[in-house]
Amino acid sequence: MDRWLRTGSAAKGVPEHQHILRQHQVEDLACVELLQNDDHPTSSPLKRPLKDQHEDGLARTTKRRKYDDEYIKYGFTYIGDKDQPKPQCIICGELLANSSQKPSLLRRHLQTRHAMHKDKPVDFFQRKLPG
Repeated sequence: MDRWLRTGSAAKGVPEHQHILRQHQVEDLACVELLQNDDHPTSSPLKRPLKDQHEDGLARTTKRRKYDDEYIKYGFTYIGDKDQPKPQCIICGELLANSSQKPSLLRRHLQTRHAMHKDKPVDFFQRKLPG
């Protein structure tokens, strides 16, 4: 905090604020040298070993949801194989991501995009299925 207080007379050859600026430049250079030092533990984050994201060290994969035949009541069928299905809306044909294959999200799609069909029976959606 002492470096912010002005000391001495104002009649000196070099203004006090320039001394303070030079001091900060020296401190900044010292920080840059520390970051460039390969042996220092806080050196570049790219040179540090990466920590496992999970405590047990096993790599995690994203959860792949399976298609359930009950999704037809929300107006959805699937495209692709049973292992990695993509939900497709029977009415508009929109493809959703596998992570969107939750009943609540499928129901929301039906209620917001196709509000006039939200109270239709399952037979209505089965008749609209292609093939």
